[in-house]
Amino acid sequence: INRHDTQALHGWAIPMATDIAFALGFLGLFQKSISNELRDFLLVLAVVDDIGAIIVIAIFYTEHLNLLPFIGVLLCLGLLWLCNKKNITALCIYIILGSILWLLVFTCGIHSTLAGVLLAFFIPVKTTKSGASSVLTKLEHHLKPWVNFLILPLFVVTNAAISLTNVSISAILQPISLGIIAGLFLGKQLGIFFTSYVAIKCKIAHLPKASKWMAFYGVCLLTGIGFTMSLFIGHLSFTDQHL
Repeated sequence: INRHDTQALHGWAIPMATDIAFALGFLGLFQKSISNELRDFLLVLAVVDDIGAIIVIAIFYTEHLNLLPFIGVLLCLGLLWLCNKKNITALCIYIILGSILWLLVFTCGIHSTLAGVLLAFFIPVKTTKSGASSVLTKLEHHLKPWVNFLILPLFVVTNAAISLTNVSISAILQPISLGIIAGLFLGKQLGIFFTSYVAIKCKIAHLPKASKWMAFYGVCLLTGIGFTMSLFIGHLSFTDQHL
């Protein structure tokens, strides 16, 4: 749809990410008829979507790369890997190294959202020998209220600062809007459903327990809900006059 518009093509990644909160919220309306396994499928898919979108931001929306801080990023990741390998459970060490990692990623020119994804891969998930909760569980417990009641609302508000005064049918029918609709609503539901269908028929995966194909397709429809990350990529893709 936008293949002849080089400016519009900058927004190719907008349809990537599924909004976890909205998708799970809509799924909750049918909680009695949806199995837990199907809900888990949607949750994992949405998380992987967001990780993929963050990686795309880091790779394709980075204007320049400073070599020296990038070497520091690699060294910091090496230290995090060593801490994980030695099963170090001191939370403060991961907080300090994570903060340094964020600063280095930001300094080297890569979008700093990638730092959180990289850090998460190295935080220990195993319970301690004494049976205490893992470092990841403790960190999630401490961060959850801050994320739910401060960080997420701020993120939504700052990225959703869009005026709807000029929204019209003609605006929706513009190539950029149609491209987003085609990718986010049509492309995602068809791509996820048919890829999953082939994987299930080839015995690579199995249909979630107590689920039927229509319910599975309904969940695939929900993956076409994009909000925070889509708006974020939109702001990175276009100047104010294109928004």
